[in-house]
Amino acid sequence: MAGSDKPRWLVPKDHRTTNWILREDDPVNGTRVRTEYEDLQCPQCLKVDEDQAILRGLPKSIVIRSTVDYLSTGDDFIVVSNRFVDFCEAEGIVGFRLARLTDKYTLLLPGGSLAIFDPISCGAEFLRPCKTCGRFRETVGLFAADGLLHPIAEKVILSIAPSMESTRGRSCWFLTSCATAKILKSAKMKGLDIDPLY
Repeated sequence: MAGSDKPRWLVPKDHRTTNWILREDDPVNGTRVRTEYEDLQCPQCLKVDEDQAILRGLPKSIVIRSTVDYLSTGDDFIVVSNRFVDFCEAEGIVGFRLARLTDKYTLLLPGGSLAIFDPISCGAEFLRPCKTCGRFRETVGLFAADGLLHPIAEKVILSIAPSMESTRGRSCWFLTSCATAKILKSAKMKGLDIDPLY
């Protein structure tokens, strides 16, 4: 795969304000899991089952403090603006799911198709699996193009598998084709960087 044809990461730029989805600010401990999701925490590693939490529904109390089109939350979700959603719809870009957060913002979630990496040759290390739920404590390193098992189709935005993990939970990372990256770049989405998969 030539360097110019490699898939591209959709990377959120640094954001001044921390927004939360499954967690909330806590004056005593900094942050805590929202009450609605406490029963979805693993008793060992304390990670919340994100998929079950989304299925349960998102609280109306979530506030996104931002003016950009693409951002990451403190608990590693990707949030996109109505402008981003409308642009993808108009361009026929698919491959992801959406969950409405506010009148201006939506969660970008993994869809039915994934960018599948070989966990052995992908370039990342998966550290300390939890003895209770089996999830890794964290993932270190970056996924490499050599570990990608299938090419990325045109006009899709795909989450990756295996997923990246932080100490708080799953980190949502998204890939797209080089051609689709150019389409997104032309829209000048605020908060979005586009980097090659090396």
